Amino acid sequence: MEFKPIVFNTRREAPSKAKELDVFTGSIRELFFIRNPQFKDGMPQAEKPLAEFFEKNKNAIENVWIYYPWLNKIVHCPAEDIFFEIKTARNKNFITESEQKGYRDFKIGIMGMSIGSNVLWPLIASGGPKFLRIADADTIEISNLNRMLAPLTAAGENKAAFMAKKIYEMDPFLKVDYWTNFVDEGNMSKFISGLDLLVDEIDGLSLKFSARNIAKKLRIPVIMVTNVGNNVVLDVERFDREPKRPIFHGLMKGVQTEQLSNMTYKRWVEIATKIVDPKYLDNKMKSSLKSIGKKTASVPQISSTALIAGSIATQAVMRMAAKRPLKSGRYFFDIDNHFKVC
Repeated sequence: MEFKPIVFNTRREAPSKAKELDVFTGSIRELFFIRNPQFKDGMPQAEKPLAEFFEKNKNAIENVWIYYPWLNKIVHCPAEDIFFEIKTARNKNFITESEQKGYRDFKIGIMGMSIGSNVLWPLIASGGPKFLRIADADTIEISNLNRMLAPLTAAGENKAAFMAKKIYEMDPFLKVDYWTNFVDEGNMSKFISGLDLLVDEIDGLSLKFSARNIAKKLRIPVIMVTNVGNNVVLDVERFDREPKRPIFHGLMKGVQTEQLSNMTYKRWVEIATKIVDPKYLDNKMKSSLKSIGKKTASVPQISSTALIAGSIATQAVMRMAAKRPLKSGRYFFDIDNHFKVC
């Protein structure tokens, strides 16, 4: 089953037995206050102009009926332009109008939906890229729920398909190319081609190398956010501006992709730690990594850090889309040492 909403121009075109939700009526009221900021909701002076605005626009504003097959629900709402105007109204002026357009037109791909799900939510909520390509072949398990934005009822679902549904429920006008199969050396170029930015949140080290080599060749920038205990590391590789830049900032010089296949978990941790750089790991993280395969089953992560990481990645995407300064390099967000009373 393909997860994609169907947009109808009239109610009679849509399935008759679908449960209806009307957000169109309330959106006209919202639009009035957005376009007339001199008035506040509840002000007596607003009552007459609001009534006039409503009467004038209730039949004039283009509206659509959006059917979500997996919910059997149909939503009556404004068409895309008005929907987007209302949805992004409170972004002003953190994001200017021209920046918002550039942000909307930006095409990004995200590999890996555990931490990647935490990147997606702020991207979509802030009116980000209209085109998204996401990939993850794994299914949702209980252990994913400590960092993935998903409920228990989603257990057993493919991660990318589940996130595609959530994306469309937040913004039905997006275009989501979701991959439920593994991204590998055979299809990596297809996944990356046409993007303005690649977000790498996968675990496979050989695939991380392949992705960067392909992105470098195509001159597509790559970002990666890594949780290190309570802190976050953001890696930015501007292959769009620096096509000769060594991957991973040159930290993995001499390591060949073929050396990264069929590794033991212990070896994977050693190389992954080298990529992140041990100096960014606190004592708890170092202790946890040493216990993997003994007392700990996998690399520890926590939801609060995953959410911070997703927000940091979103800020990086915004900066690139808006053509604000964002240099290649490693950015360390030391939450532990900045958690203090001002």
